[in-house]
Amino acid sequence: MKKIVFGILVLVLAVGFFVGKGKPGTPIKATLSDSTTKDKMSDPSYAKASAGKQDDTQKKFLFVPYWGQTAERIPDSYGNSLVYFGVAPGKDGIDTTDDGYVGLARFAAIAKGRKTFLTVRMTNSDNALAILKDEKEEQKIIDQTIAVAKQYGFSGVVLDLEVSGLPFNATTTKMDSFVKQFSESSKKESMSFSMMFFGDTFYHFRSYDIVALRDYLDFAFVMAYDLHKANGDPGPNFPLSGKETYGYDFTVMTNDFLNVLPKEKLVMVFGMFGYDWKVDADGKSLEQAQAIPLTLAKKKFLEECSLKSCVVKRDEKAAETNVSYVDEKGYKHVVWFEDEESVSAKQKFLKEKGITNVGFWAYSYY
Repeated sequence: MKKIVFGILVLVLAVGFFVGKGKPGTPIKATLSDSTTKDKMSDPSYAKASAGKQDDTQKKFLFVPYWGQTAERIPDSYGNSLVYFGVAPGKDGIDTTDDGYVGLARFAAIAKGRKTFLTVRMTNSDNALAILKDEKEEQKIIDQTIAVAKQYGFSGVVLDLEVSGLPFNATTTKMDSFVKQFSESSKKESMSFSMMFFGDTFYHFRSYDIVALRDYLDFAFVMAYDLHKANGDPGPNFPLSGKETYGYDFTVMTNDFLNVLPKEKLVMVFGMFGYDWKVDADGKSLEQAQAIPLTLAKKKFLEECSLKSCVVKRDEKAAETNVSYVDEKGYKHVVWFEDEESVSAKQKFLKEKGITNVGFWAYSYY
């Protein structure tokens, strides 16, 4: 009996959340923690052609992770704004021993003369929830982040607050309060304040109340990748269309965000990478997929695929490249990845919706 009552309670909470936050009839799937996804990626690259000509109203952002600073200067092929990813909270405010903090000086040197933004990596859901329960700890993170941003000449702060689980009101309220305080403190120091959001925010259980947050944000960076996770079954990075097949797609996601945010604040961020899944006879994943950067995907599959039973095609609905092959041990693999052509198709759709701001995720490229 207790199990039945609990099940009814969860169903009521979920329905109430999606009626208030998402579109009626939006599919609901179980959520997995995404806290370590970005840190496991490696080295995607992309050609200048995908950037296109930048007009006066368009803003382009290049995300530069702390573990990928290998060049002496970051090319400006994708615009002049760089988002450093980033610093992270520790046991007492910002962790000064973290590699992201240690890499600040190098980033400042190779980004000299560019407009830069500092990301706060609150990517561990449990740690983030613990911080949200401690107002003193919240204030330390805010104050120290702003101090670091001023020290290294950043123009603004970007909060990557990743919280998974059921969207209980208490959690959402704490997030709203934290974001409000962070934004107001940043503005006092003449800095912009923005946030990163999952591309599947309206598809999965997410605790963000974007309507309550939007007035505090200069930009909302939407991570338009990882709809199909490395620890799930194969599928496009984020299909342009094909909701009926994939459960959700880029066009629906864009409209979902436009329902709650002005187009001027939206920045769609493309991940120039993909995943390689080992699958069974039914196409189900046998183990966690391997991340594959675009540069490697091009060499391995597009230039000349010498793998057994290799089939390379561009999916009409997803707009992304899909590959299947058999490895040396006889296991079938399924690969999906984003490239310049799929990005171009998605940017064309964005332009039709009046969205011109875009970003690119550069895993270990610089």
